[in-house]
Amino acid sequence: MDKNGKISPASRKQHRVTFDLRRALTIFTIDLYLRVGLWAGLVTPSFQLPNSSIMKYLILFSLFVSLNTLAQVKLPTNEVGQVQYQELVRVPDSKRPARQIMEQVRAWSEQHYADEPTAEQQQDAANNILFIKAVHTIGDQAVRYSLTIETKFGRYRATLTDLITESAGLSLPVQPTSSTASEIERSSSSKIPNRKLIEQTVQQQADLYRQIDKFCRDTLASLKEGLK
Repeated sequence: MDKNGKISPASRKQHRVTFDLRRALTIFTIDLYLRVGLWAGLVTPSFQLPNSSIMKYLILFSLFVSLNTLAQVKLPTNEVGQVQYQELVRVPDSKRPARQIMEQVRAWSEQHYADEPTAEQQQDAANNILFIKAVHTIGDQAVRYSLTIETKFGRYRATLTDLITESAGLSLPVQPTSSTASEIERSSSSKIPNRKLIEQTVQQQADLYRQIDKFCRDTLASLKEGLK
């Protein structure tokens, strides 16, 4: 306002710009909700606002980002970012000595790895620790891992880590997350990458990581069951 209390032309122009921006934002928001609702089947076509090229590209971009990350599998990690599964478990008998728990651990491991002659087991009797190195096969992939079990008075800690996949002479450490299509495309040496092959690779790695995750969790669950 000026000194006479009247709105100046500059102020009118500023208010007009602010109003137009708010109106555009409101229309944009309503259109977004309606289009997403239409796509999800939550609203009928009669509620759809007039077509907007910007909205089309925005929705397509959002769908692309969602599909690109949908297949990604995330695995648990330790403080340095290495894939690791760890459980600290109290046994039902809270007064059970560490040495007795270790005896149960050894009985479990001998049974669990009975059909795996390549599994290596080494015990630190003085500190009640059992070190295990073994291989689990998933399809044509060999998954190497280490399992360390430490027993204390009334409890134990199991740590499964050092996961490495081996196939056709190629060894690769298991990463915290499976690769996305864009990540593989960026690392591809081909200037014109085969999109179909990339998507197939992404799906295969995601499936492998899901099976690795299930195997690791099942192994720790089996140990817990064996020490009841």
